[in-house]
Amino acid sequence: MSRELTLQDRVKRIFKTRLTPYLVERGFKKDGRIYSRQVGRIQHLIDIQQSPYNRKDEVSFALNMGVHVPDVKPHFWKAPDNAKLIAASGILNVRPGFLVTPQETIWWYLKSSDDPDKDVDIGDDVLLVVEEGGFRRFFDRFQSERDVAQFLTEPRKKEDHHIAPHVESMCRIYAGIIWDQLGEYEKCKECMARAAELAKGKRLEADIEKFAREYVCGKLPRIA
Repeated sequence: MSRELTLQDRVKRIFKTRLTPYLVERGFKKDGRIYSRQVGRIQHLIDIQQSPYNRKDEVSFALNMGVHVPDVKPHFWKAPDNAKLIAASGILNVRPGFLVTPQETIWWYLKSSDDPDKDVDIGDDVLLVVEEGGFRRFFDRFQSERDVAQFLTEPRKKEDHHIAPHVESMCRIYAGIIWDQLGEYEKCKECMARAAELAKGKRLEADIEKFAREYVCGKLPRIA
Protein backbone atom coordinates (compact mmCIF):
# COMPACT_ATOMS: atom_id res chain seq x y z
CA MET A 1 0.00 0.00 0.00
CA SER A 2 1.40 3.41 -0.96
CA ARG A 3 2.04 6.15 1.57
CA GLU A 4 -0.62 8.31 -0.14
CA LEU A 5 -3.25 5.63 0.40
CA THR A 6 -2.16 5.27 3.99
CA LEU A 7 -2.73 8.98 4.57
CA GLN A 8 -6.10 8.84 2.83
CA ASP A 9 -7.10 5.90 4.99
CA ARG A 10 -6.17 7.86 8.11
CA VAL A 11 -8.31 10.78 6.97
CA LYS A 12 -11.21 8.46 6.16
CA ARG A 13 -10.88 6.96 9.64
CA ILE A 14 -11.20 10.44 11.18
CA PHE A 15 -14.46 10.93 9.30
CA LYS A 16 -15.74 7.43 10.06
CA THR A 17 -14.98 7.46 13.79
CA ARG A 18 -15.52 11.14 14.66
CA LEU A 19 -17.42 13.25 12.13
CA THR A 20 -19.92 10.73 10.73
CA PRO A 21 -21.26 9.48 14.12
CA TYR A 22 -21.61 13.08 15.31
CA LEU A 23 -23.63 14.08 12.24
CA VAL A 24 -25.73 10.90 12.03
CA GLU A 25 -26.78 11.45 15.64
CA ARG A 26 -28.07 14.86 14.53
CA GLY A 27 -30.12 13.50 11.67
CA PHE A 28 -27.69 13.66 8.76
CA LYS A 29 -27.36 11.00 6.09
CA LYS A 30 -24.07 10.31 4.32
CA ASP A 31 -23.60 9.86 0.57
CA GLY A 32 -19.92 9.68 -0.27
CA ARG A 33 -18.35 12.92 0.89
CA ILE A 34 -21.73 14.65 1.26
CA TYR A 35 -23.88 14.78 4.39
CA SER A 36 -27.45 16.07 4.24
CA ARG A 37 -30.33 16.62 6.64
CA GLN A 38 -33.94 17.47 5.78
CA VAL A 39 -35.46 20.17 8.01
CA GLY A 40 -39.03 20.77 6.84
CA ARG A 41 -38.66 21.83 3.19
CA ILE A 42 -35.05 22.98 3.45
CA GLN A 43 -31.85 20.95 3.57
CA HIS A 44 -28.68 21.34 5.61
CA LEU A 45 -25.62 20.24 3.63
CA ILE A 46 -22.01 19.43 4.49
CA ASP A 47 -19.37 18.25 2.08
CA ILE A 48 -15.71 17.34 2.41
CA GLN A 49 -13.34 19.08 0.04
CA GLN A 50 -10.00 17.44 -0.66
CA SER A 51 -7.14 19.76 -1.61
CA PRO A 52 -6.07 19.52 -5.27
CA TYR A 53 -2.50 19.88 -4.00
CA ASN A 54 -2.45 16.67 -1.96
CA ARG A 55 0.88 14.87 -2.17
CA LYS A 56 2.21 11.47 -1.23
CA ASP A 57 3.58 12.82 2.04
CA GLU A 58 0.82 15.32 2.91
CA VAL A 59 -2.94 15.56 2.45
CA SER A 60 -5.42 18.21 3.51
CA PHE A 61 -9.17 18.74 3.52
CA ALA A 62 -11.78 21.38 4.32
CA LEU A 63 -15.48 21.36 5.19
CA ASN A 64 -18.17 23.34 3.39
CA MET A 65 -21.69 23.91 4.71
CA GLY A 66 -24.83 25.10 3.00
CA VAL A 67 -28.55 25.68 3.48
CA HIS A 68 -30.63 24.77 0.44
CA VAL A 69 -34.09 26.22 -0.14
CA PRO A 70 -35.82 24.44 -3.04
CA ASP A 71 -37.21 26.24 -6.09
CA VAL A 72 -35.41 29.56 -5.52
CA LYS A 73 -32.22 29.62 -7.58
CA PRO A 74 -33.97 28.22 -10.70
CA HIS A 75 -36.08 31.38 -11.01
CA PHE A 76 -33.01 33.58 -11.38
CA TRP A 77 -30.52 31.25 -13.03
CA LYS A 78 -33.06 29.64 -15.41
CA ALA A 79 -31.77 26.17 -14.54
CA PRO A 80 -33.18 23.44 -12.28
CA ASP A 81 -31.70 22.66 -8.90
CA ASN A 82 -28.87 20.14 -9.09
CA ALA A 83 -29.99 16.53 -8.74
CA LYS A 84 -27.18 15.93 -6.23
CA LEU A 85 -26.86 18.87 -3.88
CA ILE A 86 -23.61 20.05 -2.34
CA ALA A 87 -22.96 22.93 0.05
CA ALA A 88 -22.46 25.36 -2.84
CA SER A 89 -25.99 24.47 -4.04
CA GLY A 90 -27.35 26.19 -0.96
CA ILE A 91 -28.83 29.64 -0.93
CA LEU A 92 -26.39 30.17 1.94
CA ASN A 93 -22.98 28.54 2.20
CA VAL A 94 -19.83 28.95 4.26
CA ARG A 95 -16.70 27.31 5.59
CA PRO A 96 -17.57 26.86 9.28
CA GLY A 97 -14.11 27.79 10.54
CA PHE A 98 -14.78 31.35 9.43
CA LEU A 99 -17.65 31.57 11.92
CA VAL A 100 -15.62 30.53 14.95
CA THR A 101 -14.10 33.30 17.06
CA PRO A 102 -11.17 33.44 16.90
CA GLN A 103 -11.26 31.92 13.44
CA GLU A 104 -10.18 28.29 13.57
CA THR A 105 -8.56 25.97 11.07
CA ILE A 106 -10.09 26.14 7.60
CA TRP A 107 -7.88 23.40 6.14
CA TRP A 108 -6.68 20.40 8.12
CA TYR A 109 -3.30 18.88 7.20
CA LEU A 110 -1.96 15.41 7.83
CA LYS A 111 1.62 14.41 6.99
CA SER A 112 3.13 10.96 6.67
CA SER A 113 5.54 11.91 9.47
CA ASP A 114 2.69 12.72 11.89
CA ASP A 115 2.13 10.20 14.67
CA PRO A 116 -1.37 8.83 15.48
CA ASP A 117 -1.92 11.54 18.09
CA LYS A 118 -2.22 14.04 15.25
CA ASP A 119 -5.27 12.13 13.94
CA VAL A 120 -6.91 12.52 17.34
CA ASP A 121 -6.09 16.24 17.44
CA ILE A 122 -7.56 16.75 13.97
CA GLY A 123 -10.72 14.84 14.92
CA ASP A 124 -11.14 16.98 18.04
CA ASP A 125 -10.63 20.20 16.10
CA VAL A 126 -13.04 19.16 13.33
CA LEU A 127 -15.79 18.50 15.89
CA LEU A 128 -15.09 21.81 17.66
CA VAL A 129 -15.42 23.77 14.41
CA VAL A 130 -18.49 21.79 13.26
CA GLU A 131 -20.27 22.25 16.59
CA GLU A 132 -19.43 25.90 17.17
CA GLY A 133 -19.19 27.30 13.64
CA GLY A 134 -21.38 24.80 11.81
CA PHE A 135 -24.28 24.31 14.17
CA ARG A 136 -24.43 27.11 16.73
CA ARG A 137 -23.55 29.88 14.30
CA PHE A 138 -25.06 28.49 11.11
CA PHE A 139 -27.45 25.51 10.96
CA ASP A 140 -29.20 26.29 14.27
CA ARG A 141 -30.08 29.73 12.92
CA PHE A 142 -31.69 28.47 9.73
CA GLN A 143 -34.52 26.06 10.42
CA SER A 144 -37.01 27.30 7.83
CA GLU A 145 -37.38 29.29 4.62
CA ARG A 146 -38.48 32.27 6.70
CA ASP A 147 -35.22 32.22 8.68
CA VAL A 148 -33.23 32.30 5.44
CA ALA A 149 -35.35 35.06 3.89
CA GLN A 150 -35.06 37.20 7.01
CA PHE A 151 -31.28 36.80 7.07
CA LEU A 152 -30.98 37.77 3.40
CA THR A 153 -33.27 40.77 3.86
CA GLU A 154 -31.36 42.34 6.74
CA PRO A 155 -28.05 44.23 6.49
CA ARG A 156 -25.19 41.76 6.96
CA LYS A 157 -23.54 41.77 10.39
CA LYS A 158 -19.75 41.86 10.52
CA GLU A 159 -19.48 38.38 12.05
CA ASP A 160 -21.53 36.94 9.16
CA HIS A 161 -19.65 38.48 6.24
CA HIS A 162 -18.09 35.13 5.28
CA ILE A 163 -21.52 33.63 4.56
CA ALA A 164 -22.31 33.61 0.84
CA PRO A 165 -23.91 35.17 -1.13
CA HIS A 166 -21.80 38.28 -0.57
CA VAL A 167 -23.43 40.54 -3.17
CA GLU A 168 -26.16 42.46 -1.36
CA SER A 169 -28.39 42.80 -4.41
CA MET A 170 -28.24 39.01 -4.95
CA CYS A 171 -29.25 38.50 -1.31
CA ARG A 172 -32.35 40.62 -1.90
CA ILE A 173 -33.24 38.67 -5.05
CA TYR A 174 -33.17 35.34 -3.22
CA ALA A 175 -35.01 36.83 -0.24
CA GLY A 176 -37.70 38.28 -2.51
CA ILE A 177 -38.32 34.93 -4.20
CA ILE A 178 -38.62 33.18 -0.83
CA TRP A 179 -40.98 35.86 0.52
CA ASP A 180 -43.04 35.38 -2.64
CA GLN A 181 -43.27 31.64 -1.97
CA LEU A 182 -44.32 32.39 1.60
CA GLY A 183 -47.08 34.73 0.45
CA GLU A 184 -45.36 37.81 1.94
CA TYR A 185 -45.88 39.89 -1.17
CA GLU A 186 -45.07 43.31 0.29
CA LYS A 187 -41.74 42.00 1.57
CA CYS A 188 -41.15 40.49 -1.86
CA LYS A 189 -41.75 43.86 -3.52
CA GLU A 190 -39.50 45.65 -1.03
CA CYS A 191 -36.67 43.19 -1.66
CA MET A 192 -36.93 43.41 -5.43
CA ALA A 193 -37.03 47.20 -5.34
CA ARG A 194 -33.98 47.27 -3.09
CA ALA A 195 -32.15 44.77 -5.32
CA ALA A 196 -32.76 46.92 -8.40
CA GLU A 197 -31.58 50.01 -6.53
CA LEU A 198 -28.40 48.33 -5.31
CA ALA A 199 -27.52 46.86 -8.71
CA LYS A 200 -28.31 49.92 -10.82
CA GLY A 201 -25.35 51.13 -12.84
CA LYS A 202 -23.11 48.24 -11.84
CA ARG A 203 -21.97 46.45 -14.97
CA LEU A 204 -21.60 43.00 -13.43
CA GLU A 205 -25.01 43.24 -11.79
CA ALA A 206 -27.05 44.25 -14.84
CA ASP A 207 -28.86 40.90 -14.89
CA ILE A 208 -29.82 41.34 -11.24
CA GLU A 209 -31.27 44.81 -11.89
CA LYS A 210 -33.23 43.59 -14.92
CA PHE A 211 -34.60 40.56 -13.05
CA ALA A 212 -35.62 42.66 -10.03
CA ARG A 213 -37.37 45.30 -12.17
CA GLU A 214 -39.33 42.73 -14.15
CA TYR A 215 -40.21 40.34 -11.34
CA VAL A 216 -43.93 40.20 -10.43
CA CYS A 217 -44.51 39.25 -6.81
CA GLY A 218 -47.44 36.94 -6.24
CA LYS A 219 -46.86 34.76 -9.29
CA LEU A 220 -45.34 31.71 -7.53
CA PRO A 221 -47.24 28.88 -5.83
CA ARG A 222 -47.55 29.75 -2.17
CA ILE A 223 -46.06 27.33 0.35
CA ALA A 224 -47.32 26.70 3.86
